[in-house]
Amino acid sequence: RVGLGSWAGKSWLGLEIFDSNEALAKRFQTLKKKNKKVSILAKRNIKDASKNLYHDLRRLDEKRTDVILALSHPRRGLGAAFMDRLRRASVR
Repeated sequence: RVGLGSWAGKSWLGLEIFDSNEALAKRFQTLKKKNKKVSILAKRNIKDASKNLYHDLRRLDEKRTDVILALSHPRRGLGAAFMDRLRRASVR
């Protein structure tokens, strides 16, 4: 799991990236028990994910999400570029 703080748009977002569905689901349950507003960045094929990343993050920011959970993509080819963009979005 990679945890990153982020300012996206008008509010503070926590962005956490996971390598497995199981780890993401466990973290989701933990955050919900703490009454955090949690959203999950939809896992898409890498082309669609890259194309829609900033749109998806803005949409979740508009929902006043406390924490965004995301699954990682393989870090090769377009996946490496996507993960770099995700990381950069998380530190703005």
